[in-house]
Parts: sequence; C-alpha cells; structure tokens
Amino acid sequence: MDYLEKLKVGQIPSIIQSSNCIVSLENESSPVLNYNTSTVPAEALASGKCVLISNVLHKKEPYNKLENGKEILVVDSNNELEINKILQEKINNTESTDIKGLEGYKSFSKYNKFNDYINRTIELYKSTIESKYL
Repeated sequence: MDYLEKLKVGQIPSIIQSSNCIVSLENESSPVLNYNTSTVPAEALASGKCVLISNVLHKKEPYNKLENGKEILVVDSNNELEINKILQEKINNTESTDIKGLEGYKSFSKYNKFNDYINRTIELYKSTIESKYL
C-alpha cells in the first residue's frame, strides 16, 4: 500500500477536491489519535467527498455519529484486501461515490456547523495577524 509523503497544509484542499474518495486509516498507534481526532476526514466530508476511515477512527467523535455504508465507509485498517475492494468499487462507480459524499455531507453538517468552524478559523487568523503586527 502506498502512502503520501508529508504534505504542506495548503496542499490538502486541492487533493481533496481532485479525489473521488478520501482515505484516512489511522489506527491505535497513530500519533494524531493520541491527542485529537484527525481533521482530514472532516474536511473531506465538508467538501461532499466520499470518506473511507478506519474502524478505530470511527469510534471517535464526531465520526461515530455517521452510519457505515450510508454516510461514511469504515474498514479495518489492517485488512488490505477489504480496502482494495472498496477503493476499486469507488474508482469504477463514481456515481456511488458522489452519493456517499453527499449523504456524508448532509449528516455531518447536522453535527458540525461548517460556517461556525470557518468563522472561528478566520477570527483565529485575524487575532494572530493582529497580535503579530501590533
């Protein structure tokens, strides 16, 4: 299985937009899960993309509110055969991928107010810039 090299933060939105399905297979030993929940799946859901996450990540907020197979796809991150099967299906059936993305967006937006998140992020950036230049 191939993994992306370390990405710059600014590269993530363009990768999400150009992808059919975003895969986030964090497991128990993933450093990010020791401190927080990965935000890449949330960004993909906010973009209306199909999201495939590990069963470990699905147990965490806010992903545990989404139904496997309907709004999000959940796999065992150690089961490469299952992962490959799902990805091949999504590559060959982009209509199904688009529907999953839309369902995930609708459900996830009930739990996460994207506009509130965006506004908080803008305020954080403004305060950082103001404090740096004052």
